[in-house]
Amino acid sequence: MDSFISDSYDRAESSSDVLNLNASKSLEEKNPPENRHLEQSSVEEGNGNHSTDRPQMNSIIPLKIDASATKPEAEIKPKIISVKSALTPSKVMITHNNKPRQVNEFEEANDEIAELLLTNRITIHESSKLQAILRENASLKDKITKLKTLLGRSAKASKETKAELDAHKRLLDVAKKEVERLNDRVEALASRPTHMDLLADFETNFDRALMNLHTDDVIPSIKQSVGQSTGDQDADGGDENVSAMLMNELSQSRARMEHLEGINASLMKRSAQLETQNSEILRERESVHLKTSNLQLELRMAKMETENASRSMREKAASLNEMQMEIDLVTKSAMDANARAAEGVEVAKSIKSDKAQVEELKAKVAALQEWACAAAEAKEAVKDENKILEQKLAEYEKENNTNQLKQTTSYEDRTGERHLWTKSSSLVIGAGTISRREIELGNNIAMDFETVILRWKFDITPNDQDIGFSILKGKVDDKNIKTADAVVRERVVLGGGGGEVQGAFAVQNACTLIWSNQQSWVRPRTVKYVVEALAMM
Repeated sequence: MDSFISDSYDRAESSSDVLNLNASKSLEEKNPPENRHLEQSSVEEGNGNHSTDRPQMNSIIPLKIDASATKPEAEIKPKIISVKSALTPSKVMITHNNKPRQVNEFEEANDEIAELLLTNRITIHESSKLQAILRENASLKDKITKLKTLLGRSAKASKETKAELDAHKRLLDVAKKEVERLNDRVEALASRPTHMDLLADFETNFDRALMNLHTDDVIPSIKQSVGQSTGDQDADGGDENVSAMLMNELSQSRARMEHLEGINASLMKRSAQLETQNSEILRERESVHLKTSNLQLELRMAKMETENASRSMREKAASLNEMQMEIDLVTKSAMDANARAAEGVEVAKSIKSDKAQVEELKAKVAALQEWACAAAEAKEAVKDENKILEQKLAEYEKENNTNQLKQTTSYEDRTGERHLWTKSSSLVIGAGTISRREIELGNNIAMDFETVILRWKFDITPNDQDIGFSILKGKVDDKNIKTADAVVRERVVLGGGGGEVQGAFAVQNACTLIWSNQQSWVRPRTVKYVVEALAMM
């Protein structure tokens, strides 16, 4: 790429030089030196003909030349020189290097343009174009020099980057070698024998070590004996002493071997004893594990049995509660039966292991079921009787309407209160639960001068137990009980109670009655309530 750019710059320089040479040659051909002094007389005419184009050349100075063409060339030459000096442009861009050769070429070109202009071979417009070409040539030369300097700098920078790249490559090779060395070190450390391998080798070589102990003790004694024997042979020359010493050493070695064999046998016995003890410990451990697993299974079975028993007792308690509800709605005797069933449930929950009591409770439950069936039949009979009584009451109501109206008006006049409606019902509240009833005022709207009073009364079964009672304004859900506006908030009532409150129907013309049995864990509560709405003067 750099060579291509330099070639293009060289071509541009050569083309600009060729253009300058061609322009100078054409000017010389058009204006030979022998005819220049003859054409100077027409300068004034040329100035008059091209007066419209002259204002563009600010650097041209007007000349006063006589019309006589017979004047010598020496008289006209100074004037031409002044014109040449006047035609040199004042705003020519010269290269920052200020080379004398380029300045001389530029001045020569300007001189030639001035001569052509004086001889009227070119017009002012053409001279301005030639000067523009010269300026462009000068600017192109400046650009070429700048680009050459930039190319030199880029070549230098490329050399520096290449050197840095070589240095980085060397560092990379060194780092790779270091990584390989570290990997070899890691592999060597990973291939080292572990403590378990060393222990295994120690156990296998233990017997050899014991044998080597004897040989290490015997070797110096043998060397000593051999040295003594050689000395005796040299001194005395007898073989009997050597053989005696060898026999003694042999007997000593045998004694040591027997001693080592005894030690080895004792070690073998000890190892056998340890193995037997280890096997016994393992057996005991396995038996303990089996016992613990059996105990865990028994514990799980016991938990399952207790859960099943508690579930069955809960189901039975639920069935007893349902029967209590039915019995409460039918007759007062059902209340006594519910109390007995509740006592039976409490006894069954407190004493789970007593099977006799459970059987008694089952018998009571069966009797209660039979009694409930009989109560249902009695209920149907009572319903039939109620229908007959309702028909009779409908007949009597027509007769007694007038009398009742008279009595109510007289009573209201005496007491100053007006009875709106009366509502009564009963409900069973389980252990740890909350029950609520929404009561609406209905169409019986009080007058502006009257205030509505809620009169309430309820009884609890069993009557020795207490319950939490609240009266909230408006219809309240279970989620909004704690944040709702209350007339009576969590009043604890024992056995039953009653009272009257004002402003209970201030929100939505309704109120909510709440009975809370959350403090009880076992026994449910049966509540029979009566609610009246009164309009006071």
